[in-house]
Amino acid sequence: MKMLHVITDLNGYGGTEKTLLRYLAGTDRTRVEHVVYVLKDCGGADTVGAAIRNLGVRIHEFGLNRPRNALAFVFSFLRRLRKERPDVISAWLYHPIAVTELARRLIPGKPRIVWHIRSLPSYAQGPGLRNRGRRAFLWFIGVLSRRSGAPIVA
Repeated sequence: MKMLHVITDLNGYGGTEKTLLRYLAGTDRTRVEHVVYVLKDCGGADTVGAAIRNLGVRIHEFGLNRPRNALAFVFSFLRRLRKERPDVISAWLYHPIAVTELARRLIPGKPRIVWHIRSLPSYAQGPGLRNRGRRAFLWFIGVLSRRSGAPIVA
C-alpha cells in the first residue's frame, strides 16, 4: 500500500510535525510505502524534515512559500499525484486538506483521504478569526467536511 502524507511545512518541531514523525517511525515501512509532500520547504538539518529523511522516507518539497510558485504548484502537484497513484492521502491540517480534496477530483483512482486536524482554542476564539480571509477559509473547510466523507483524526 502507498500512503501519501501532505503537510504545509517541516521546518520546526511543532505538534503536527512531531506526530507525523512518530507515526512514520512507528509503522512497518515494509508493508506501507510512505511519501511526504511538503507544500512549503523542509528547512535545514535540525528539523522534522531532516529526521523524516533519516528514516528513509521520500520527501518532495513544492516551495509554495514563494507566491510566484503558486501557478506552477498546481500543475506540479497534480502531475506528481497522478504519477504517485497513492492508495491513501493523509492530509495534515487545513491547507493540505483543501489542496488534496480539490486535487482528488482530478486524478484517476480517487484515493481515500484522511484528514488530520487540530482544534486550537487560541486559533478558534482569538484574534485569528477577526481575519475575514481566515474565517472564509475555515468556512470552506467546513463545507468540504460535509461533502468529503473523509475520516477525520483530531
